[in-house]
Amino acid sequence: MKDTNVILYSPGAYGHFINWCCEYFSNNLDTDDVPLNDLGNCHNFKKTVLLTVYPQLKNYTESTQEDNFIQTHDCSFSPPTSVSLTYDEYINDFEKNLNYLINNYQKTICLLTTKSSKIWMVNNQIYKIKVEDWVGTDTQAAINFFRSFPEEQINEQISYGIDRLKCQINNEPGMSTNFSQWGHDSINEFETWELRELASQYYYDKISATHALHEDSVELLKNKFPTIHFIEVDGLRDNFVGTIKSILEYFELPLNNWNKISSIYETWLSKQIHINKDKQISEIVDVLTTQQELDWSDWNLTFIDEAVIQRKLSDNNISIKCWKLNNFPTNTKDFLPLLERQ
Repeated sequence: MKDTNVILYSPGAYGHFINWCCEYFSNNLDTDDVPLNDLGNCHNFKKTVLLTVYPQLKNYTESTQEDNFIQTHDCSFSPPTSVSLTYDEYINDFEKNLNYLINNYQKTICLLTTKSSKIWMVNNQIYKIKVEDWVGTDTQAAINFFRSFPEEQINEQISYGIDRLKCQINNEPGMSTNFSQWGHDSINEFETWELRELASQYYYDKISATHALHEDSVELLKNKFPTIHFIEVDGLRDNFVGTIKSILEYFELPLNNWNKISSIYETWLSKQIHINKDKQISEIVDVLTTQQELDWSDWNLTFIDEAVIQRKLSDNNISIKCWKLNNFPTNTKDFLPLLERQ
């Protein structure tokens, strides 16, 4: 049983930043600078052990190496596959991973995505993670880093932004059949409006299936694994000081430099452009449904946000006249004439 503290999280859920906070408030760093980059992630923090691909975690567990902290993702527990998981399968695998950790490590925190942080996290995964943070700009080095992944998933891992999203859609089973229905042979042939429609139909279901835990699942996990400290990532947004303090207390770390906690929060928050996306999308859908006025031109909506809005409107029996709508409206004045109630 290792004394190493484990930070388990999905990509985009601030594992590096949590790791930095633990080291900083333990007084193990010689600078007050928060190592955030322009994307708002903490991948510049190099005092970390990041185990992200199989069999890195297994090898570490079986070694004599012991660090203060390690970071790891779900995908590091077993070889990745091309099979899309249902929600029940996802939870079953998640429990197996937690069992592995409690049998091999003394303390684990687990950062969870919920229904009110789902789109925030998806945006982080698509738009804030670049593989060059770890392997540089050498494409072959990046491919080698993910050599344990199925071939079709490697491009997804080494791409960024809309290209990563395209890879994820492209890798969905049977998706090529849907391409032909649109008169295309490749996802790269889709115009923006077509891709948005496709993403609203299929990618949103992928998000809903495996990107956020249901409330009842969270409670079951907390009861089944009482020695693991579960943290909803929403806590970083809604109760930053209390969330960080709970992590330090769980790991039995001192509260050194605690007078800096407010400035650290403000520095971190200023870089998190997707942090309110779940709330903002709900507000946009609400005003469009009730035909109220709103302008969201300065909300920095991404392509993913637009696709989710389109899907949520569809779920409310409202369709968009989306033919050639490559530029998504940014206010209700321009948007409402494009809506059709079914």
